[in-house]
Amino acid sequence: MFVLDASIVFAVFFKDENSAYADAVMNSLNITPAFVPAMWHFEIPNVFIVGERRKRCTREQSDSFLAYLTILPLVTEPVPAIYILQAIIELARKHDLSAYDATYLELAIRNHIPLASLDKPLNAAAVSEGVPHYQP
Repeated sequence: MFVLDASIVFAVFFKDENSAYADAVMNSLNITPAFVPAMWHFEIPNVFIVGERRKRCTREQSDSFLAYLTILPLVTEPVPAIYILQAIIELARKHDLSAYDATYLELAIRNHIPLASLDKPLNAAAVSEGVPHYQP
């Protein structure tokens, strides 16, 4: 298993962000399930809505890709307990990350699993914390 950062999904969805790594990660979901934090389920639709407003995609494209995402083998981490929220805040402070990005990092650290992300600051923080970069 691995933690799937939303940046991977966006790189596959938005063709101008294309990434061979992101494509390989998404293809690996055919055989390997991934962890996502609970907020992932809000982050993804929000980016679709923003993409539609900015004319980067159509409603039909968003709806179609969302339908695809619902069949992926994703394990959703429940909303974290208060002690986990403190760990997220500490990681965000330590690595100058958003709380959202620190959530992905904390999930990977706590579960001792790799992180799949295209976010450079998040990947740098993961390296610093000894979290391996997922290799599909």
